[in-house]
Amino acid sequence: MNASLLVFDFDGWKLNGVAIGEDISRLAFLGEEIPTERSRPGWLEKLVNRFRGGEARYLQDNILEYAPYGLAVEFQGSTILGYTFFLKHSNPFGYDAYKGQFINGLQPLNLTPYTTRAELIALFGPPTPLEGEELDSDDPWLTYAEADWDLTFSLDDDGQLETIEALWCGEPS
Repeated sequence: MNASLLVFDFDGWKLNGVAIGEDISRLAFLGEEIPTERSRPGWLEKLVNRFRGGEARYLQDNILEYAPYGLAVEFQGSTILGYTFFLKHSNPFGYDAYKGQFINGLQPLNLTPYTTRAELIALFGPPTPLEGEELDSDDPWLTYAEADWDLTFSLDDDGQLETIEALWCGEPS
């Protein structure tokens, strides 16, 4: 698989046409999982340190790692729950930088490791505050939540885009 051929579409939350919520077997085109050196157990626990309903969400053995693609796929059973894209090679989890593209429908989106908070807000609007919290301009996370869906952009210490996580937080059927 040529990593530069990967395309994530924010319109439908699809990676090369495979939407979150679909059967994981549809990702066969990615080939075998290619883990990082920092692989399990629970290597990704600290990546997503968000709270929903007062409980921390920890990811452990339900991740497929495609380290050379800058991609992690979260699943439960055979259902895809989310995609995480690592935009910087220097991330603490040992992933290469995502080399694919981002689009919204037919519109290309120029999301790079140099994309700033202001540029993200210009593209996606103001983020959604977590329940009971106010937005903080120093927060390294920009979360856009709608019903059972979360789109989270994490920024590095320089305020530049580090990861993108598209996640379905509902219960798989």
